[in-house]
Amino acid sequence: MARAGHSAFPVGPAAEQRLTSWFVAVEGDLADLDAETVDTIGELVAIAALDRARREEGLRVARDIADDAIALVAGGDGDRPETAVRLKQAGLDPAGPFAVAVAGLGGKAETARAVLADAAAHLGPPAVGVHDGTAVALLPATGPDGEPADAVLRRALGRLAPGLGTDRLAAGISRPSGPDALAGALREARHAHDVAALRPGPLHVLTGADVVSHVALLATVPDDVRRAFAARVLDPVLDYDARTGAGLRETLEAFLDCSGSWSRAADRLHLHVNTVAVPESGGWRS
Repeated sequence: MARAGHSAFPVGPAAEQRLTSWFVAVEGDLADLDAETVDTIGELVAIAALDRARREEGLRVARDIADDAIALVAGGDGDRPETAVRLKQAGLDPAGPFAVAVAGLGGKAETARAVLADAAAHLGPPAVGVHDGTAVALLPATGPDGEPADAVLRRALGRLAPGLGTDRLAAGISRPSGPDALAGALREARHAHDVAALRPGPLHVLTGADVVSHVALLATVPDDVRRAFAARVLDPVLDYDARTGAGLRETLEAFLDCSGSWSRAADRLHLHVNTVAVPESGGWRS
């Protein structure tokens, strides 16, 4: 396969999931390469395929260990000795700190696991399993060069966007955590994943810090519910404004922009604060 002056040679079985495919990329059009170069590339592809097969075998052995560790964490036993043993067997430092990542790919849990394992490998040995229908990874909180796990995963997963097609990949990543708080980190990552899954588009990666805001929380509410609530609360105000020209909408916008401060809203509108304030009986004074 050739494109933009490069040729790509698949590594491994052609029938595998596209998102987890490996390729050897070579500069130059395949039609312009001489036979000796093509043979050399074939040998390189064979070596890469062998390396990948060994890696996949190692991941298969690690899957049961990862599933056990994740089940213990989900059960609130992140600080138990048996969890530390499983984390050590998976190649992680049992003392942490850790980050937890949750990824979903339209119900394709095993493919999500493979994608997350590939992305997480940039951080060092991950423990990647499947729990509650999504892929879950227990990760070092930082990579070998000190870069935070969320930045590494966001960049690695972002490269997949052009190849997703009709699939949608959503991922949530927790903030750094110690072993005793891993259950909370898993809940945080899962909540971030759930919010990311509600957003349109093929790929969204959110962190625990991203969802600690009223905007993110509102994103979890279905659109029709939000529209119905807004109509019930605001329609009477807008109708009254339309009939009387009282300027209630302008006053409300200023009040919200000023974080609920009557005095600041009054200053912005060049009104006395008593003109802006809302009495207990409802409605603005005028």
